[in-house]
Amino acid sequence: MASTHPDTQAVLLLCASFPRKSGSDVKPLTLNEYNSLASWLGRHGRRPASLLEAGEDALPAEEPSLPSADRLRGLLGRGFQLAAALEGWQRLGLWVISRGEDCYPERLRRHLRSAAPPLLYGAGDLGRLNQGGLAVVGSRNIDEEGLSFTRRVAERCAEQGVQIVSGGARGVDRAAVASALAAGGGAVAVLAERLDRAVTARENREPLRDGRLTLATPYEPESGFSIAKAMGRNKDIYALADFALVVRFKAGEGGTWSGAIEQLRRKQSPPCGCPVFVRAAHNPPEGCAELQRRGALLFSEEDFWKNNIVELLQQSTPPPAASTENRPVVETNAPACEASSLSTEPSPPAAEPDNCYHRCLSLLLQNFQHEIGTKHLPEIAQKLQLVPKQLEDWLKRAVAEGKLTKKKKKGRVVYVAMSAEAESSLFDHDGDAA
Repeated sequence: MASTHPDTQAVLLLCASFPRKSGSDVKPLTLNEYNSLASWLGRHGRRPASLLEAGEDALPAEEPSLPSADRLRGLLGRGFQLAAALEGWQRLGLWVISRGEDCYPERLRRHLRSAAPPLLYGAGDLGRLNQGGLAVVGSRNIDEEGLSFTRRVAERCAEQGVQIVSGGARGVDRAAVASALAAGGGAVAVLAERLDRAVTARENREPLRDGRLTLATPYEPESGFSIAKAMGRNKDIYALADFALVVRFKAGEGGTWSGAIEQLRRKQSPPCGCPVFVRAAHNPPEGCAELQRRGALLFSEEDFWKNNIVELLQQSTPPPAASTENRPVVETNAPACEASSLSTEPSPPAAEPDNCYHRCLSLLLQNFQHEIGTKHLPEIAQKLQLVPKQLEDWLKRAVAEGKLTKKKKKGRVVYVAMSAEAESSLFDHDGDAA
């Protein structure tokens, strides 16, 4: 691993979690906190490395939107822990880069903007992270038919020089990567856990050495698995690919479903990112219909085996709406790229088409405003033929527009129709939906 860029050293001190020794217990910055600090640095013509300079003037003055100077001082004082971590990663042949470096994947920068990971750890050829390809994603628990289909897709991609992008988890992810490599192709695996173990795994050593496999993760190399991490890295998989294929999913639940929904929302606002194709065979029909309603495209299996993959997927993808083509894209080549290209807040998820939203809201107001404490969110979603997450999003919008209000009543969250003759509850439930 080459020497670590000074900006990256500073971002590591600010955002990384190191094994706890006898040192500081200061909590690393979250993504939003780091974005606020990066924006402040950009406005003052500075870069993260400038925070390592001696003297109080190197730290920002106390501002409500920024982490406190004491906290920043505590994080930047973890030099010994940083040195020990870098030494260990170097022994494993790992690299680490930050958003401000020229070698940071342009695809992450362009498609995710300020939601792009401040740090990226990995092993293998960095250049693969900008080569695009087909993201193949799906459930961890999958039958032999699904695995066989996944292997055939990956082998077909390898034959035509199309890179596989996946998540490295068991099931569809690992089958796609392993089959592409076995067929002589290339792959990128965006991991949710234990990069340090993956880089030393027997099956990964040769393709890493040959430059056919790149492992990457937005989490520390020693970091263990969590559902939040698996969900959090989904957006990175989609951002690194030209197209995505959802092989197998459970409708309304699981990381595969959530990742696809997140990407379909993101695709409604430029820069659009990769289109999402879904396999109809062996997947729930209602789930396929819901994904299609949100903008997913049906995967044509028969044509896939006969045609050029890239041309087929390009021809199957409708052009972007004219209203979004000319919207400006955040520049990425400004001198202070941490602030100029990445400190902009992430675009909020695009709203669903107004006719669907208003129809749903009308049904809520008409049918549920007199039912107090009798309906739970999943039951109402099922009655309206929506997935719970969609209903939650529309409720948030209705609250923001002042059509509903959200209250706490006897420890439960209650939604109240503002236009009702009396403040009758739409429904209540034990969780906080919005």
